[in-house]
Amino acid sequence: MTEQQVSPWYVDRVGEAVVERLAALHSPNAEAVAKGVDLVGDPHREDDAGHNWTRLRFARSVPEVVPGSAVLLGSAIGTYLAKVLAWDFEVSDDDPIVLLELLDAVADAAGAQPDSSHTTRFELYTDNTGKYRFRLKSSNGEIVAVSEPYESRADARTAIESIRSGASRSRVDELV
Repeated sequence: MTEQQVSPWYVDRVGEAVVERLAALHSPNAEAVAKGVDLVGDPHREDDAGHNWTRLRFARSVPEVVPGSAVLLGSAIGTYLAKVLAWDFEVSDDDPIVLLELLDAVADAAGAQPDSSHTTRFELYTDNTGKYRFRLKSSNGEIVAVSEPYESRADARTAIESIRSGASRSRVDELV
């Protein structure tokens, strides 16, 4: 596995003057305000290192989403507790990318608390060749499926989400 190079625009500590400058330019994101969260984003959007990301313009308030902060990330599918890892100014000095580590689901889109007794679960792991794979486990811990290898964690997560979203619409073909 290769080590990710950190760009000079990647900042894990932000000075007070920068926060004040960006706060002065910022308008609270209407969706973040309506959802009662600190930041709005897609919990499935990841960079190659496996970190979630969104843009600062999707924040309710700039000082609440500085690196090191614990935030609530709202999305169309639920609310998540996340830690802000860094801001990345490569794309814009006024609207940096906010890198996040998702910690836990807080509620689904309907506001219901997550149910920890799911009958199945996906496990994402790195195999002995350094490739990313996932396995599907039943509630009794039995492995029922193993994926092909993926080059990046993000690609494996995309495949998992494709299976999760398509499973309810799939058909069963009996070949007996």
